[in-house]
Amino acid sequence: MRCKRIATGSGNDGMALIITLMIVALLTAAVVEMNRNIRETVASAALFRDRVTMSHMIQSGFSIGEAVLIDDRNNTETDSLQEQWADATALAEIVGEFPFEEGRVRLQITDLRSRLQVNALVDFPGGREFNENQRMLWLRFFELISISQAQDSNIEPIPIVNAVKDWLDSGDDDATTGLDGAESDYYLDQTPPYACRNGPVMDISELALVKGIPPEVFSTPHAGYSLVDCVTVFGRTEAAGRDGFTFDGRININTAPFFVLSALLPLEDAHLGAELAEYRTEMSDEKYVHDLSRPDWYKNVPGCEEVTMNANLVTNRSDFFEIAVTASLHDLQMTRTAAVRRLKDPESGKIVCQVLSYSE
Repeated sequence: MRCKRIATGSGNDGMALIITLMIVALLTAAVVEMNRNIRETVASAALFRDRVTMSHMIQSGFSIGEAVLIDDRNNTETDSLQEQWADATALAEIVGEFPFEEGRVRLQITDLRSRLQVNALVDFPGGREFNENQRMLWLRFFELISISQAQDSNIEPIPIVNAVKDWLDSGDDDATTGLDGAESDYYLDQTPPYACRNGPVMDISELALVKGIPPEVFSTPHAGYSLVDCVTVFGRTEAAGRDGFTFDGRININTAPFFVLSALLPLEDAHLGAELAEYRTEMSDEKYVHDLSRPDWYKNVPGCEEVTMNANLVTNRSDFFEIAVTASLHDLQMTRTAAVRRLKDPESGKIVCQVLSYSE
C-alpha cells in the first residue's frame, strides 16, 4: 500500500512562525519593561529607606549636639574654643559612642556669638536710630575688608553702613541716612524691583540686596573669611525693662574668627587680631595654656597691654549656636543645620536648646 504525504500549507506555517515570534517579542519586551519597573521601584524604595534612615541619624546627631551644649552650660559659665563642643575630634568620639548599623554621622557646632550681629546695627526695639558702638564696629569691619582687597577694592564703608541701617530701620518715609543711604524708593527702581526690609534681617543673604554691598564679599574670602563667616542674623533677646526685643550685639572674643577680632580692635591695632586668635588655642603637653575666663584676657597677649576693646561689644559666653549634622549612608549624604538658642527654661529652671531655624 502506498502512503500519501499530507501536504501542509507553507504559507500558514510561515504566518504561525511570525505570530509566534511577535508574541515572544512582545512577551520579552513586557518582561524587560516589568523588570525595569521592578528595579526602579526597588531602587526608589531603597532610596526612600536610606533617606528616612539618614533623617533619623541626623535627628540623633542633633540630640547629641544639644546634649553637649546643655552639659557645657551646666559645667561652665564661659564658652571658648578650648571646650568640647568646639573640638571636632571630641565631638567625633562622642558621636562614636552611639554607633549605627550602617553609615556614619558627623557633628559640627559653631558659636554664632562669634560673629557680628547685623540687626544690632540699629537700636531695637525703637528700630530707628544707629547703635553708635555698632556703627563704629561695622565701619572698622568694612574698612578691613576694603584693605584686604588691596587695589581691587570697591568697598566704601560709610555708604555701605548707612545703606544697611536704612535697610533695617523702621523709618521708610524718613530721609535716607547721609547722602548715600537707600530706602524703598531706591530699591523699587531696580530691575527687578523690590522693597526695603525696614526691620530685622531674616537671612544673611538679604545683605546682597543692600545698596553698595558687592556680591563678591559673599563668595570671595577676605583674609580667610567671607561675609557669611563673620555676620549673623541671630542674637535676638527680650528687651530688658522694655516691651519688644533687642539685639545686644556682643561678640564672644573667645570664639570670634581673627577677622572679627581685628574689627573689635582699634584700626591701628587691627593687625593683632591674628595674635589674639593664636593665643586662645596655644597648647603645651596637650593642654591649653591660657585662661580665657575673663573678657579682658586679650591684654595678656604680647603687644596688647595698652589696647582696649569697647566693653559694650564683647563677652566671653555664648547663647546662640549653629548645629550642623551630616549623615552618610551608602552613596548618599545629607546635611541639615539648625540655629539654636541655649537658655534656662523659666518653668523647669533647666538649660534647654530652643530651635530658631532649620534648613537642609
